[in-house]
Amino acid sequence: MIPVDYEWGQKIVETCTCECGAAFTMPWGGSWGIDSYVLKCTRDINHNRIARPARLGPYDIPGFNLFNLKGRKREMEQELGKERAGRLVKYEGVVSLTKSQATEIIKTCWPKAPELEVYKAALICRDYGLNPLMKHVFLVPFKNKAGGEDWAMMLGIKATRLIASRLGDYSYMDNTPRVMTTEEEERTFGELDPGRIWAVTTVRKKGGFEAHGYGNWPRDQVPHGAEKGNTKANMAFIRSERNALDRLFPGAMPQGVQVVDEEYAESLGESPLDKEEGGKPPAKKKAPPAGKKESESGEKSAAPGAARETEAVGEGSAGDFSEQEQGREKKSEGPAAEGAWQTPDDVTEDDIPDYNAAFRACAHFYRTPNGNPLQPDHVAKQMGFRVSKDLFSSRIPPWDVWLNIKKLNEET
Repeated sequence: MIPVDYEWGQKIVETCTCECGAAFTMPWGGSWGIDSYVLKCTRDINHNRIARPARLGPYDIPGFNLFNLKGRKREMEQELGKERAGRLVKYEGVVSLTKSQATEIIKTCWPKAPELEVYKAALICRDYGLNPLMKHVFLVPFKNKAGGEDWAMMLGIKATRLIASRLGDYSYMDNTPRVMTTEEEERTFGELDPGRIWAVTTVRKKGGFEAHGYGNWPRDQVPHGAEKGNTKANMAFIRSERNALDRLFPGAMPQGVQVVDEEYAESLGESPLDKEEGGKPPAKKKAPPAGKKESESGEKSAAPGAARETEAVGEGSAGDFSEQEQGREKKSEGPAAEGAWQTPDDVTEDDIPDYNAAFRACAHFYRTPNGNPLQPDHVAKQMGFRVSKDLFSSRIPPWDVWLNIKKLNEET
């Protein structure tokens, strides 16, 4: 049983279940020596965990927008203008876009976006059944340290939930996401981080497997959309939720893509938020002491401080591309200067004549979260592709691949 006040208990009864899936009742706890209302599982009085089943809103259901097509067209005209909205209204509510259709939408919404980001976003939409018009994907311009302009692709948190829901039923446990207590933070990370708000999210599959995710936000940084109600805690919440879903469904989520709350994003074609990585990079936490106790579900506590789980190497690893590609890539025996590389800045464009050379440079300098050299599929995922075969198909110059991986790993 769980002691609660009446109002909060009513919300729990209406929206949540017990960990076993049974409903809650909310009697007065006097019979059990508790001077308050209690949540009591209808199946087992000893159960004391709350599960909130993940549910899609009607806007996330494919085709729902078609019931209000005129209204959505008016909104699109306000956001994009009448001419651009007229070209895209046929795609409203569609979540089975081809790459060319997704590219048309993205280029119309963000005409100034670089080709690489457009290509990555189009592949994400095609492979994961997403639609930028449903605020699943955003392309965001931001100022870099040199005073120029960079772009980043971002995934809406609702799109992340939509992808997860297609993989199976899951629930949010123990009233999460929520801000971690100081005791939790010190126990998990081994130290307190006074400069950041840390949040935790616990998610559980229907079969019982649990995953814990952690996210943070700087205490001295006002989040974008604060005037609309966005908070620092909310930013930490969505980051911890994404981290938890990554761990619950390893390898199934788009990798190397930041998450944004659509509720506080700007209209299509505008910047929804300033990218935090454009400034000071997030502080890294220490790993928890060895021998950390496992959760009841059998999952080991996540390696704290790291907001990213180790990406699983999926299909299409180093050898899973066409024979023609293999023949061309095998011609490269590696740059003569490889043995002289001391830092990533030592790598020159002449050292990266092909993808194999780019992969060797990445493996030479960078590691996955578990300490292994970066493999071709890891490189592909950091570039926003599903597997290395997709990266080969993109025909992105190998030197550009190396520069992007270098930039991403230096930021983290």
